[in-house]
Amino acid sequence: MTDFTEWGVDETDLTEMNPERARDIILDYYLTALKDNRPEEFQGLPTEEQNKFEEILTEVKTLFEVLGGSYSEPDRKIIPKVIDGILDKVKSLGVPEEVMHHHRLEMQKIIKVL
Repeated sequence: MTDFTEWGVDETDLTEMNPERARDIILDYYLTALKDNRPEEFQGLPTEEQNKFEEILTEVKTLFEVLGGSYSEPDRKIIPKVIDGILDKVKSLGVPEEVMHHHRLEMQKIIKVL
């Protein structure tokens, strides 16, 4: 596993935050976590990487739906629930608790400005 403690929300994203931007940051975070913790799944031909991206995108879209929201039209109420779900998925990758704590704090910045 690589050092993933440096992940954070860009300050410019916080000034322009809306549910769609929050959704995109959550997806980017999850992709980054998977690439850092399971790099072997992202090695290969560009078409294989695109297929993996599509698989992850479907997983995130499904999470929105399971939680009662819409990926294509997210709202402020669903974002905290999706963040919790994604953080649980990342934790299950074996990311250390101190790193997860940092990630939770970063995600709270999103919730705070929504």
